[in-house]
Amino acid sequence: MAGIGCLADSILSVFSDGKSPYGDGRLPDTGWIAYLGDGLSGDQRITNGNELMAEYQSAGRPLRYWHKPLQKQFSFETWAAIVQRRMHWGVGADGEWRREFLSILAPVPSPERESWTQDVVEALEADTGALHDDTDSYRLGDLDPEARDTTETDEDAYKHLAKAAEANAKREQSKKPSLVDRFIRDPSARAAVIHRSGGNCESPQCAGRPKERTSAGEPILQVDHVQDLAKGGAG
Repeated sequence: MAGIGCLADSILSVFSDGKSPYGDGRLPDTGWIAYLGDGLSGDQRITNGNELMAEYQSAGRPLRYWHKPLQKQFSFETWAAIVQRRMHWGVGADGEWRREFLSILAPVPSPERESWTQDVVEALEADTGALHDDTDSYRLGDLDPEARDTTETDEDAYKHLAKAAEANAKREQSKKPSLVDRFIRDPSARAAVIHRSGGNCESPQCAGRPKERTSAGEPILQVDHVQDLAKGGAG
């Protein structure tokens, strides 16, 4: 079956394959799951599995999360609640940029809400059920120089991203942040740092990270905080 769908009992299940092109991951310091939407190439749409994810988010219903580690079989890992859904820029299986859905799944011990931790409950209460569109706050050209307006310099691009990051930070300070808000990295801030660094590690103690590559041959670029989020640092 597809990566998102209902089994015989009609409860939504999502499947994460360690070898798949989706690249699902975990939010740092939380264990919460960043799960990409349905659709390998082209902009993802609110259809099929993505529509079911939107319905479950709106209703606050838990789903089943299944995982298949490399060279192993799928197995049920946990129940999970969708605490936020976002849209961001990503690269599809065809190598082209596209808009992707990203659902933040908080693992819960059971489908019974009474068993969920306070962090999960607070995140659900803070969630409006809306889709956060990160593609509005940063542009494709901010990620890919080849897609940038040829009249815009690197300095112009950096100033634009820094301004967007500052505006996003002020908006976040105006409300009580949930756990997911504290650990989702502002894409504008991340893109600004990548621009500033030229894709190279800025730590003088770095022992070779600029040379490291993913299995796809892409550089490993992790934007870290000067003050860790887990220790109260700013997002």
